[in-house]
Amino acid sequence: MAYLGPEKSFTWEAAARYMPEAELIAARGIAEVFDAVESGSAQLGVVPFMNSLEGPVGETVDLLATRDLYISAVLEMRITLCFAAKGTPRVVYSHPHAIAQARRFLSSLGAQVVYTSSTAEAVQRLDECQDCGAIASPKALEGRQGALRR
Repeated sequence: MAYLGPEKSFTWEAAARYMPEAELIAARGIAEVFDAVESGSAQLGVVPFMNSLEGPVGETVDLLATRDLYISAVLEMRITLCFAAKGTPRVVYSHPHAIAQARRFLSSLGAQVVYTSSTAEAVQRLDECQDCGAIASPKALEGRQGALRR
């Protein structure tokens, strides 16, 4: 099963819940998930479709309209976002939907926002920076030292 990765992204969580016994294949983008299913390198694909606050995920909707694939199941997930920081964050990394959902909190920080392909990628960026933060899932932040606020 292909999913929008990396591991510990919200889409990874959805794929693991939907089919725990499946071999999970991380894709770098939504189109790559569609490509994997169309080519037969994956039997199923898991992509984000709807965000309760930000609405439909445009790329997924576009690809469903232009590719010969269809939705076979819908899984709803409650999304919890957390903030982790190293030092005094001057830059905050996260996916655009998570950034939008945390806009009020982020405005109080006055930090620069940098978009990532997923919240799990945002956590990976914490390893490469000083004075930065990430908005991500509790699962993606497991085992991390330092400041963590829900």
